[in-house]
Amino acid sequence: MVDSSAGVIWSSNMSRSMKNPVAQLLDTGNLVLRDEDHHFIWQSFDHPGDNLLPGMKFGIDLVTGINRIFSSWRSDVDPSLGSFTNRLDTNGFPQFLVSQGSVILMRTGRWNGYGFKGLPKQSSNGIYKDEFVFNAKEIFYRFHLINTTSAIMRFLLTPTGDSKILVWNDQEQIWTVYLSLLDTDCDHYGLCGGYGICRIKKTPRCECLRGFVPKFQEKWKTADWSSGCIRRTNLVCGTDEGFLKYSSVKLPDTRHSWYNMKMSLHECEKLCLKNCSCTAYANADARRGARSFGGNETEANTSRVVGTYGYMSPEYAIDGQFSIKSDVYSFGVLLVEIVSGVKNRLFSHPDHSLNLLGHAWMSYNQDKLLQLIDGVIVRGSEYFEVFRVIQIGLLCVQHDPKDRPVMSQVVLMLSSNMKLPHPKHPGFFMDRYLLKADQFSSNPSLSSSNQLTITTILPRE
Repeated sequence: MVDSSAGVIWSSNMSRSMKNPVAQLLDTGNLVLRDEDHHFIWQSFDHPGDNLLPGMKFGIDLVTGINRIFSSWRSDVDPSLGSFTNRLDTNGFPQFLVSQGSVILMRTGRWNGYGFKGLPKQSSNGIYKDEFVFNAKEIFYRFHLINTTSAIMRFLLTPTGDSKILVWNDQEQIWTVYLSLLDTDCDHYGLCGGYGICRIKKTPRCECLRGFVPKFQEKWKTADWSSGCIRRTNLVCGTDEGFLKYSSVKLPDTRHSWYNMKMSLHECEKLCLKNCSCTAYANADARRGARSFGGNETEANTSRVVGTYGYMSPEYAIDGQFSIKSDVYSFGVLLVEIVSGVKNRLFSHPDHSLNLLGHAWMSYNQDKLLQLIDGVIVRGSEYFEVFRVIQIGLLCVQHDPKDRPVMSQVVLMLSSNMKLPHPKHPGFFMDRYLLKADQFSSNPSLSSSNQLTITTILPRE
């Protein structure tokens, strides 16, 4: 897009040449750049601002790396980048987070097959329906109008950080609020702290779970519950321990949790009882864990996915597909963790939402690996050796198992000075700015709608 003086106002940053390109604004509101064969080269729906329109995907394409993040305006009249973002967090069990900078303000909770557990409860309205897709290729939410002529709706992230669904009032020619997602005090992130529970209809709002007491009693008296609760008595991990059932609650933040879509609730309980660090378990799908797959199932699929999230390869964690490349992936995570001194599951950065692997890959491509390395390692090692270890680690965690080396090749890489290939993007990587132009298509393959939820939490007494 250029002005009258041929000065560039905006560019899609696409280097791919096209034959007879056409820019078209579709009836959906999607501005697309397509070729003469109607293949989309670029589309505005992949680069949202502060609005989510019907049919627009909100989430991550794990194949191309597109991460659709919503950003608020600075003010109602200033469309420049504001302070608030709404994004999908794939650490642990996927959920959507609204943040101000690096501070989380609210989260949606988990999808329960019908809606997000942490959002205001809705009955069937006949106006729109929700969809949540979760598979090895993409994770996203979108909504569809049931009757495209019945209403005009949009989701808005306001300059003050509020998330609202607006509907157009044609008679008064104004947008009216249909639903506000931040509805009560209990919607605020971490209001009651760890092992605390928020009661919407009670005053004060917060109380401790059974068997727990406020960590700092004086703070609780001043309505500061953020420090949470601690156990009244120490946990003795043995055969006499059990779980107390809580129903119809929004689960705690499970960004550092582990999940298995093919395990029954009873199997999950037995596994949790054997692990003293497991404090609670819950249903991962309100519809008894049903999943749908496209294409042929392979013999590499397993019905038991056991491992620590953050170290499991994406194809194993999501679809149960295991191979010798799965162990290579785990080894690569360990290499990057050792060199950086940070765990993949616990990593956070104020400037982006990438996990440790994504941050390492970005640092590698920007020649900023020195900033990634733990200072203790730098003082006792040669830079070249440390850089090489990071590169090998990134080769091990590439998204496509076919691109990863086998362990014998990894050993050779570590013990020699052989030339190394450049690593491709890692598994669970998300960054829309590093996407190649030729990875877009107007005919994406159909995804299996894999609606998930966690509806019941059972903490260990």
